[in-house]
Amino acid sequence: MLFFKVIVSAKNPAVSFFSRENVVKYIYALFSLWIVIIVAVTSLFPINNYDIWWHLKTGEYIVSERSIPGADIYSFTAEGNDWITHEWLAELIFYAVYSAGGFDLLIIFKVLMAALIAAILLFNFYKSDNKNPLIFILLMAAICIGSYRLFARPHLFTYLFLAALAVTIFVPSYFKRSKIVTLLFIPMLFLFWASIHSGFMIGLGVYWVIGIGAAIEDKFNKTKSRLSFYEILKKFLLPPAVASLAALINPNGVNAFTYPFLLASDPVFKSAIAEMVSPFEILATDRLYWLLLIVVIGFAVYGLIRNLKKRPTISFILLIGVISSLLSIRNAYEFAILTVAASVATMGAISRRFFSTGVLVTLIFLISFGLYTSDYIKSGRGVRLGIGGDFPQGAAAFLKEINYRGNIYAPLGWGSYLIWSGWPDLRVFIDGRLLVYGADLLNEYHYIRQNEASALERLAGRGTEAVAIPIGQMRWQIRNAIAVSPDWQLCYFDDKSVVYLMRNEHNRGWLENYGFNKIDPLAPGYVGRETQRADTAIIVEEALRAYEQSPGSVTTSAVLARAYYLNGKYTSAADYYKKAAALAPMMTDFLYQVANSYHRGGDLDSAAVWYEKAIETMPEYEQAYFEYGAIEAARGRYEKAIEIWERVLRFNPDSQAKNFIEQVEKVMNEVKSDSG
Repeated sequence: MLFFKVIVSAKNPAVSFFSRENVVKYIYALFSLWIVIIVAVTSLFPINNYDIWWHLKTGEYIVSERSIPGADIYSFTAEGNDWITHEWLAELIFYAVYSAGGFDLLIIFKVLMAALIAAILLFNFYKSDNKNPLIFILLMAAICIGSYRLFARPHLFTYLFLAALAVTIFVPSYFKRSKIVTLLFIPMLFLFWASIHSGFMIGLGVYWVIGIGAAIEDKFNKTKSRLSFYEILKKFLLPPAVASLAALINPNGVNAFTYPFLLASDPVFKSAIAEMVSPFEILATDRLYWLLLIVVIGFAVYGLIRNLKKRPTISFILLIGVISSLLSIRNAYEFAILTVAASVATMGAISRRFFSTGVLVTLIFLISFGLYTSDYIKSGRGVRLGIGGDFPQGAAAFLKEINYRGNIYAPLGWGSYLIWSGWPDLRVFIDGRLLVYGADLLNEYHYIRQNEASALERLAGRGTEAVAIPIGQMRWQIRNAIAVSPDWQLCYFDDKSVVYLMRNEHNRGWLENYGFNKIDPLAPGYVGRETQRADTAIIVEEALRAYEQSPGSVTTSAVLARAYYLNGKYTSAADYYKKAAALAPMMTDFLYQVANSYHRGGDLDSAAVWYEKAIETMPEYEQAYFEYGAIEAARGRYEKAIEIWERVLRFNPDSQAKNFIEQVEKVMNEVKSDSG
């Protein structure tokens, strides 16, 4: 610390490299570089949000049809309903990027957007007169908060435009600037913004608050000559008015203004949007988010208090920002961006006396926030390109391969993916465009998902011809009903999804070629309830077909292994159980199944090896011990068998292993008697 102070306060002109001015520049450059690295790490992750799929399809539609859809075209439940396509320009941009370089370029575009947002905020810091190093703490916290919402979606443009707007209009002298800025540049910004994302309403709100606040301040300012009422309107209120008129020039007109209020005011819609959740609801599960939010709120409260007298409009904006960020995590990054811009404009410089302390505190915070990225990477989200997320890629590819055409019910997010992969052949029940469907249909979607027999009647009543639902989520109660219904037939499954087709004339050809009658991944032992032993050859044939559809699937590997086991082909069963175990190391029961298959097939040496592996991973799995000990006893290795079974008694003294040991000891005594 002392060495740092000596360097910073150096006054020897001969050592210009270590002059205070240069050292400060180097420190700020290092801080900025660290910010850039964090931006890259936190934004370079695979596509994992659902809405991008229908955005891309809409961009493709606009390009091919040369028109913007104004009514629903993707569903069979709301076809023809009004659709406010308020993000059409963003959809065109995303589709153009995708067409140029696929999903990887789309991710890189997102990273560049995130970097540009940070660059705007950093540039604003560097051109300010009062550079406070503590701003880097705020900027790092803001970027980390933004990482929670840095998806390839239209709201990226809102973050970019809001940053550009805030750093421009938060400057105290903004209304003294050239009309090129106030009456041309800013209105042009809103002209594009209104066709890209409904977040332009946040920008307009901030702009009007700044304008009205400046007008009130001038009206009641006694220290300078006041403008006439006309001059006040012209100077302070005309710029936001022109920006509002520019925003009206969009294909949806006034509807673009009302859309966000319609969505946010309905509790049914809000409950379906994950990002609408209050940060208080994730307090126990995501303490890091709260730490970041507290840092931003701390700066906002400081700015709010500091500006109460000099610039109360900034205080008002920060107050609204604090409240909105506590109501919904969706608002946090916008709030953080505004807080950074306001802090740079009004925070003031740190005194030379406390500069080194401020730099040290900033350094500690930056390193601490940087460590966050290591946990971030370990979470499985980044850093890489490609497609992630829980998308029904296998099911969608299967339906496309067999040229399926029909009305399909699927999870809300999957509906978006099926629009991208299958429209116009597939028409979905619902997707992320909630206002198109309305609250009643959204409630019906949830009812069908959470119920059993009665839900099937509703599906039929809506004209549903196919269902694609998650294979492993127990909250999908309809799965239990549809699996045993005589009106539906399984035709595809993998580790994520199961696909059923209704038994009707429309689906008859597809069911004859691709339907499964004997195997069932949801049933105990992977076979249907009415399947008989005599059906083992058919079971193997169906399991092979399922495996060929999805060869990299744990589920299809396990089903095929079970089919071979029932057919008496134990070596083949062991081979496919091994594949399942390799694909899913955490599912340790497969190790036991390998051992058991070898055991049944008479390959006792291999069985012993795999029983030992099963016991290593499942040290309290009694059945593995029983069968392993039985192998050794059958070989006449009685002491080894007893040793294996005694291991069971260590964790379960009441186990039937006692009986096995007694029986083997009895046999050993008989052998000794005979030999004696």
